[in-house]
Amino acid sequence: MGRFLEQTRIEKGLSRPELSRLSGICENTIYNLEHGRCRSASIISYQKLCNALEIKLSDVIKQTEK
Repeated sequence: MGRFLEQTRIEKGLSRPELSRLSGICENTIYNLEHGRCRSASIISYQKLCNALEIKLSDVIKQTEK
């Protein structure tokens, strides 16, 4: 999931600090999620990131299944 979130963030022209501000998720947590270092993130955190990126959580999950 992390790589897809990172790719989407970059495509939307957002930096990690900007995504952090929009989502309310700590910048370090975003970095760790994007790099697979945070495996215990809650579904709520993922939903906040998806909302900030204007994408559906289900789309992130589908990309992970590929």
